[in-house]
Amino acid sequence: MTINLYVNNSYTPYVDQLRVISEANKKPLSTEICKAVKQYIQNLNDEKDLVAEDSEWNEFIQNATKEQLYEMSRVICGLNDRIIRKVCQ
Repeated sequence: MTINLYVNNSYTPYVDQLRVISEANKKPLSTEICKAVKQYIQNLNDEKDLVAEDSEWNEFIQNATKEQLYEMSRVICGLNDRIIRKVCQ
């Protein structure tokens, strides 16, 4: 989908910051804008995003140390145990 975007002068600094972030993360500006809109909508609806996107998980797994991977595994297993206990109650 293509959307023409006009940015009001009062929002230019935020778009500039988003552009710098997207370049630093080597992601398209459109992706960062869509993530920002999603986060804004979730905030309006009082939703919490608990699951990271696949690209973020892939980046973490590729760059994490063995210790970081082990710790993340323990966190995930702990959460899984808590969820299973809650479901089985």
